[in-house]
Amino acid sequence: MSVKKLYLASPWFNENQKKTMDKIYNILLFEKFDVFAPFYNGLVVNKNNDSLETRKKAFDINVCSIDDCSLVVAVIDDWDSGTMFEIGYAYKSGIPVLGYSDVNGRGLNLMLQMAVWGFANGDEELKNQLSRFKNGVESNNYYSFINGDVV
Repeated sequence: MSVKKLYLASPWFNENQKKTMDKIYNILLFEKFDVFAPFYNGLVVNKNNDSLETRKKAFDINVCSIDDCSLVVAVIDDWDSGTMFEIGYAYKSGIPVLGYSDVNGRGLNLMLQMAVWGFANGDEELKNQLSRFKNGVESNNYYSFINGDVV
């Protein structure tokens, strides 16, 4: 079986977001996926390199990497606008998305529910959903999460 490429869509703008991103990144690697995460593999734009050319290059790298993957894993905990864009782009491109949250009882609003292949609330559900994806099995029924913290 070939290694599946995954794209990790996640904010990293504060310590908590970075900690979650690192944890998910390590789980994906442990589960033997080929992972592209913009923070680790892309071009991080900051005040020292924020020219229009650099921002365009970072955008293009990320979009091309989504196009090249089999699944987008998206951390939705803080409703980061970049992550929401990546979910929408993947959906429109026909690439399945697995939403993830560390927030106990977190749910998805209607638009995200309809855009994702699956949803994992916590690490064990993430591992289970990844196993299902790896083996070509449909996602677990995640619609029960609509009764959680739906925004």
